[in-house]
Amino acid sequence: MDKIFTIEEANRTLPLVSRIVDDLVRDHRIWEDKVREFELATVGSSPEHPDAIAELLQTEAQRLAREIEGYIAESSSKAWTPDWWTFAARWMGARFTTAGSLASRA
Repeated sequence: MDKIFTIEEANRTLPLVSRIVDDLVRDHRIWEDKVREFELATVGSSPEHPDAIAELLQTEAQRLAREIEGYIAESSSKAWTPDWWTFAARWMGARFTTAGSLASRA
C-alpha cells in the first residue's frame, strides 16, 4: 500500500530527495556517456580481440548502473512511490520519460 505523506512529512523529506535526485541525475548522465564511449570503443574489437579500454568502460558503466539502482533501492526503503519521485523530480527541475527512466535535468 502506498504511503500518504502529510505536508509536513513531505517538506521534511524534500532535502533528502533533492540530494538523491541530484546524485541520480549526475550519475545517469555519466552512465550515458560511459555507455556511448563503450559503444565507440567496441567498434574495432571482437570476442577474439577484446579492446582493453572498452572493457574498462564497460566495468565503469556497470558500476554506475549499480549506484543508480542503489538510489532507487534507497527510495523504495523510504516508501517513496514512483508518483512521489515524479513529483519531487518535477519540483526540482528533472523530468522522467513515460517509461519511468530519468530523461534530463532542466
